[in-house]
Amino acid sequence: MDTFVSAPLRGGAIDLARTIVLVQGAILVAGTIEAALFAAAFGPAAGVGVALTAASAVATLATAARLGGPASPGRRVRRWTVIAEAAVIATGIIDLLLSIVFTGAPIGLVTFLTRLVAPLVVIALVRSGAA
Repeated sequence: MDTFVSAPLRGGAIDLARTIVLVQGAILVAGTIEAALFAAAFGPAAGVGVALTAASAVATLATAARLGGPASPGRRVRRWTVIAEAAVIATGIIDLLLSIVFTGAPIGLVTFLTRLVAPLVVIALVRSGAA
């Protein structure tokens, strides 16, 4: 007999999507701190990066909070999640292109996973959990 018994997930795909979005938010908060330190060292020109990263962090954490509601998220919350994740993908593509143009190398693996792959997974999970 199995000694480990787990309770079923409340929302399955939605809970997994929320967890991924929370991890994204934490990474974006760390990125905001990193960008702020970079801006402090290299001047106000880097301030745009700080603002964009901070806005992404806020949007991502707000999305995670909405996904974590007591009931299954409605159409509006799912749509917001898709829009927020699409914005993360857009900034990830911009980061990738800028990295290739300025350094000749693509972005790092963690950035690639959190800014391009994870949002695609979240979008797929939210859409599959919508049924």
